[in-house]
Amino acid sequence: MDKGRNVWLLVGAVLILSIVSVKCRKEDLKYDLFPLKVGNEYYYHHKYSYDDFVVGYDSIGIEKWTVISDSKKNNNIEYLIEKKFSGIYINWSSLQSDRHRDTTFNIDKTSHFIVTEKLSGELLFWDITIARYSAKEDTTIHTEGYSMDYNKSYHFEADLGLTNYYNNWGLMSHRIRETLIQDSVKISR
Repeated sequence: MDKGRNVWLLVGAVLILSIVSVKCRKEDLKYDLFPLKVGNEYYYHHKYSYDDFVVGYDSIGIEKWTVISDSKKNNNIEYLIEKKFSGIYINWSSLQSDRHRDTTFNIDKTSHFIVTEKLSGELLFWDITIARYSAKEDTTIHTEGYSMDYNKSYHFEADLGLTNYYNNWGLMSHRIRETLIQDSVKISR
């Protein structure tokens, strides 16, 4: 009888330890909110507009980000990202003598920016800091200026990186509106 009881106690202990182990593994699970590996590509629909009631411009197109290198600097890792924009640029004005005149250009432009991963795992990305690895599958960061006429929003999702970005500045004059909406990604394994 004691053998049977000991077997059941052992089975019960194994089950309890298994449940605790699975729960601990779930809590330890971290999602990569911005996969930064050389060769990763991110594709975005990009729109940028500026106006001051009389003149303004818009640029609309596709933006491709490619992680082209990583290097160690001061115990941090710096990821160099190439940003290629292909789209149209529309320059417009609405003067009283000529209600709406515009000029459209096709543009292809390449620029670069750096994302820095600190030893702590935080990423310095443009003007924000985010944890690269998170227990949550996504995160949204909002920043606001000193007045109501300035705000930015960043949304990151696990294994996708930045999926949405919105920049809004200026209520009455010198208005800027910028959006990036992720179309697709190619992640190197």
